[in-house]
Amino acid sequence: MLNNTNFIDLDLQKTDEGYYDLYLDSDGDFAKTKGFNTALKMSLLTDARAEASQVPDPTRRRGWWGNFLLGFGNYQLGSLLWLLNQARATQNTLNDAVDFSRNALQWLIEDGHLDKINVSAEYTSLTELMEHIDLIRSNNVIQSFGYQIWENTLLEEDC
Repeated sequence: MLNNTNFIDLDLQKTDEGYYDLYLDSDGDFAKTKGFNTALKMSLLTDARAEASQVPDPTRRRGWWGNFLLGFGNYQLGSLLWLLNQARATQNTLNDAVDFSRNALQWLIEDGHLDKINVSAEYTSLTELMEHIDLIRSNNVIQSFGYQIWENTLLEEDC
């Protein structure tokens, strides 16, 4: 198990075109942050492969190709939030969004980087689902994030 104070994340920034990209620091190395910004973006906004019970057609199950090449067994980077893209605005959809996000972020607890993750979801309109995520470290430092899931627009605030 790793010590959560040693976690260093590559700093993924949103470009003017609306995409996320890595960039170089003044030393020519990838810019880094001591937060969990990129870990969250990669975990939540990368598509995990759906099971046959969720999407019967195997050509439509999506999934990140790196999960197959890296061979981590049952572990997958990413979330199943994409399954909710056309779901109706119901409490079940909110519950699924919370479950999918918790599952996608569980590795941060299993690897010892965080003690707890709190996830909640709400509709800000009939077409927008907002998730609120609190990452809690052993020293009770909390980082809070908000994601508009359908627009993939980061509304971030570090505490």
